[in-house]
Amino acid sequence: MNETTLSVAYHEAGHAVVFLYFGVRVDELPCGPEGGHCRPSRTPSPRVCSLVSVAGSLAAQMAGLPDARYPSDADVEYGLEALGDLACCPEENKTRLVECERLLAKCWPQVEYLARELAAGGLDADSLGALCRRPGSPLAMYAPLYPGSDCRFERTFQQPTRRRLRRSSGVVTVSSHRGIF
Repeated sequence: MNETTLSVAYHEAGHAVVFLYFGVRVDELPCGPEGGHCRPSRTPSPRVCSLVSVAGSLAAQMAGLPDARYPSDADVEYGLEALGDLACCPEENKTRLVECERLLAKCWPQVEYLARELAAGGLDADSLGALCRRPGSPLAMYAPLYPGSDCRFERTFQQPTRRRLRRSSGVVTVSSHRGIF
């Protein structure tokens, strides 16, 4: 596999995982040696946009790859647009970088998994949803963003204990019952 393709895959995976982390569905994720693009289903908050803008380059750097797209004009424009007047503030930029670096470190297994899949080719919403629903996938926590007919979520919730007092021949007993619904 070509180093440029791998670098672009990590770059786009960084963007996508930050979107997913904040509950923004990614509808399209084309990726190839010539570049890629991460298209979200909606425009998130300015804070999320600013984190997404630096996530791509940071992910490629964290993987130890030269980022072939650094700094991408589209990424810079996206981040500047999101930050507005704060874009010129060095402290805001440093805070954003540190926050994004921590977030990517926390989500690194998801970034690596998605980058490996992206290096083989781009993903659309259906294939990204299938990837999230794949058994054992590190992206499984994002599956609710991609509901599909083959997606079944089985969750059991434990009800609080219900205590009943029973009186029988003058003796009080307490019974507990836990139900699953």
